[in-house]
Amino acid sequence: MRRIKSYIAIILLAAVISSCDRQLDALPKNAKVDGTAIIDEKSAQTALNGVYYRLANVTSDNITLWTNHQVWGGMLSPYIGYGFGQFPDELNSNESSSFSPTEWINDYLIINSANGVIGAVNGLADNLFTENRKNEILAEARFLRAYGDYKLLTFFGEWNKPGSPYGVLLRDELSTLSNIPKARSSVDDSYSAILGDLDFAIENGVETAPAYYATKWTAMALKMRVLIARGQDNDYTEVISLGNAIINSGNYELEANLKDLFYVKGLTSKEVLLGIKPQPNQEAFYYIMSRAWYPVQSSLYVAHQELKDLFTGDPRGEWMIGPATPYQAYSPDTYYFLKYIPYGTSPTQNSETSYAFRLSEVYLLVAEATIRSGGDLETAKDLIKTVMSKGGVTDFSAVDDATTSDELLLQNYYEVARCLTAEDGIEWTTLMRLPFETVKQLKPTITDQRQFYFPIPSDEFRQNPAIGDQNPGYNK
Repeated sequence: MRRIKSYIAIILLAAVISSCDRQLDALPKNAKVDGTAIIDEKSAQTALNGVYYRLANVTSDNITLWTNHQVWGGMLSPYIGYGFGQFPDELNSNESSSFSPTEWINDYLIINSANGVIGAVNGLADNLFTENRKNEILAEARFLRAYGDYKLLTFFGEWNKPGSPYGVLLRDELSTLSNIPKARSSVDDSYSAILGDLDFAIENGVETAPAYYATKWTAMALKMRVLIARGQDNDYTEVISLGNAIINSGNYELEANLKDLFYVKGLTSKEVLLGIKPQPNQEAFYYIMSRAWYPVQSSLYVAHQELKDLFTGDPRGEWMIGPATPYQAYSPDTYYFLKYIPYGTSPTQNSETSYAFRLSEVYLLVAEATIRSGGDLETAKDLIKTVMSKGGVTDFSAVDDATTSDELLLQNYYEVARCLTAEDGIEWTTLMRLPFETVKQLKPTITDQRQFYFPIPSDEFRQNPAIGDQNPGYNK
């Protein structure tokens, strides 16, 4: 019981780290978390900012730390590694993963914080809010809950088997000792819950907001990720419809020069649907992600030879892939990955900015859905080439020469890897959707489809025996 109480205390404490008004860097004056802390629109906004605080994974050092988002997907794919030897994740040794325990905790911190807001705001009278602000706050909170549930499903569930019983442990209320025992849901029910939250967010979300807050368009982009993963019935048609709505909304534009997005504009770029804003003066701290990419801190994350080779003849490789690191004895054939920070420079606010959703991903999801639905391959090619062109690419022969759906899906994946690696795990989820024989060729350490998901952390079975069985192929 003491273990469970400690676990709840951690979740509840983390859930209340929030900001005042709409300033994410202003900490709350108290750590109150129960429903009485939300009494009006202002306190509801403060609590909502706390959910964004959890999304940003603000640490006790007051920095945003998106290591799991930026690094893990690239390690599971063939592109990102550790500079001082191999992590188990680079070998797809899921039982020994360095990242899965923190992913499980971080996602449930987001969900629990969101549930606190949703439950309290639903209990307030409409007249305590101006215009439609009550539903807008609920829309953002439900988007964030859906984001956490989607992450859990794709990492800890049989996401590619809708009939499977191994879905998400869905929590829809603030965690207390009395409601911790709960069984996980099926994959189908997990998708239904996630899509229910997203449909509400799309219907009630704001049209425009600063790039570090979610809008209805961000909810559409997440719904595209969810539907392309489920891949059932009319999912591909809806992905295309949602993507075209975002592209044609007039709110977003592909950055004319991709390099400018990362090195100059950051969250001011019109390509960003949702990003993570660093804390004030974060760049001065030593243990930050910028330094983990270049030159080094206690950690160093690097580009593998496979990523360098993927950029052959691509001008983006000239600035994204740096020289070989001086630690080749520990990690051979690895290079500085300079997507966020230019070689020879120091960290800045821009280099500490992270990106959850960009318009480039929307284009490539529409291209993938077009291919998978049996649509016009030329339309899909145009979408892929449009994204490539913003990186300065002028040779599109590999895309033009693709004559079958499988060939073009592979080219689309390559562009996902070049454009979106080390942002939010998109390179990994896209890889898993390719034919399994192709996956094994691209990442030879993947030999079994159970490597597409991870074991639920063993602590969860001690704290919540009602959860049910471990994922197939793994021990509790």
